[in-house]
Amino acid sequence: MELGQDKYGRAYLCTRPGCRGRHSVHQVTGLPMGVPADARVRRLRSEAHEVFDRIWKTKKMTRSQAYAWMIKKMVVHPDNAHIGQFTAEQCRHLEREVRADFPDLFLEIG
Repeated sequence: MELGQDKYGRAYLCTRPGCRGRHSVHQVTGLPMGVPADARVRRLRSEAHEVFDRIWKTKKMTRSQAYAWMIKKMVVHPDNAHIGQFTAEQCRHLEREVRADFPDLFLEIG
């Protein structure tokens, strides 16, 4: 991986031909902000974030409370409670937990 540029700004990009692995960096310090992931894991992380963020964006909990809930449900140390560090299985597990504990966030309107 090497520091480069993508559509979101500076990022670490995989240098292997055909690999689209990447992870973002802090735009000021250049420090990594996650764990490298291929396109599939990036998609799962994005989906997990969308589902998880509903908890605090709909004011079911504050953002801090939502992260405390995540730490408990995922059984992770607070330092590791970042979706950008999650594996594919952890992303799927988080989505299942959110849907189980907050089913009303996923009701179809119509």
